[in-house]
Amino acid sequence: MAGYYMSIDIGTSAGHQIMGYLEDGALKLEEVHCFENEAEEKDGELYWNMERIFQEVVLGLRKCWEIGKLPIFIGVSAWGSDFVLLDTENQQIGNVVSSRNSDTAGQLMAVKEKHPDYFERADNILFAADYLTYLLSGVKCCEYTNAVTTGLASPDKGCWNEEKIEKLEVPNRIFPGLCPPGTVVNNLTRRLTEETGYDCIVVRVEANRDHPNRIVAEIAKETKSADPVRITALSSIITMMGTAHQYKDTEEIRQCLQKYFSSVTS
Repeated sequence: MAGYYMSIDIGTSAGHQIMGYLEDGALKLEEVHCFENEAEEKDGELYWNMERIFQEVVLGLRKCWEIGKLPIFIGVSAWGSDFVLLDTENQQIGNVVSSRNSDTAGQLMAVKEKHPDYFERADNILFAADYLTYLLSGVKCCEYTNAVTTGLASPDKGCWNEEKIEKLEVPNRIFPGLCPPGTVVNNLTRRLTEETGYDCIVVRVEANRDHPNRIVAEIAKETKSADPVRITALSSIITMMGTAHQYKDTEEIRQCLQKYFSSVTS
């Protein structure tokens, strides 16, 4: 399926919304929107203002209409460890605290100790990219490769590590289903379709920007390309193109990436 594919990459210092597309058989990237992203302080905690981040994402989607390049697929990647707790009304519970040097398990324990009622009220836990995907699509799921990097999912079983979660004394029921990268989640919500002026398909991509698509990572290493923003965008875009059957096989993907990286590093 030819067309435009948007990578929505949220980092801990900036967000980048980059369009990928084929032109005369060559892969092209075009940045549509970029915004600063830093943890803010509230209630004595450093936290991520997810409402503001999502407003920036929607602004980037609206810019697609302005430039006349509408994505058929969009996918979100972000940092891996920080999480959002939602209640039964899908409202955010407390702050989305920045873990900084703490791992996910440590952050869960810290929140449980400081706010023991949070997990009693929680109905779902979503990591940063999962939550933004939910806001875009209305569907809750956790992307598998990101879940593995948090240490809460079993890399060899394809499921949550229930034993580890139980040791943390966090309820298993709040963890939604896992899905692999490339999974079609849903279309944009009706509200966003009305707000942006168009519809598109939301796809799960490798949600942790530190662990990109395997083929992209290999070609980037071979061609000595080290731009993390470009690598992350390509990772998402190649995954979405694979879902759309843009390429017939892995070898064609490799050739396209080699050609692209050679053109930008020469």
